[in-house]
Amino acid sequence: MVCTIARDDSALGEGTVSIMIMITGKFMVIPSKRGEFLEFARELVAKERQSPGCLLFAIYEDVSIGNLFLMLEQWVDGDLLEEHAISPEFDAYETKLLSFVDGDPSWDEYEFDI
Repeated sequence: MVCTIARDDSALGEGTVSIMIMITGKFMVIPSKRGEFLEFARELVAKERQSPGCLLFAIYEDVSIGNLFLMLEQWVDGDLLEEHAISPEFDAYETKLLSFVDGDPSWDEYEFDI
């Protein structure tokens, strides 16, 4: 699969490489909290998509395994992601997200030169 991001990097100067960050998270939601989680997820997706530097934020459910969800994020660069991750809102959302999770979530981070 090839991912192409079109953007104007002319302000960065010739020869400058930009790094795009992609994060994937996988987690099981406690079945009795599924409805509450889905409401929270809709709110979270809408807010995260408005964060500076966020190119993509989505939450998907596995079609084969009930209550297994995948979170997918793409960020312009690591600096904007880091600014986001140290915000009070991030801490609040992370705490609330984990209140719905059964077991340990897994997270992976990927960097792409663009």
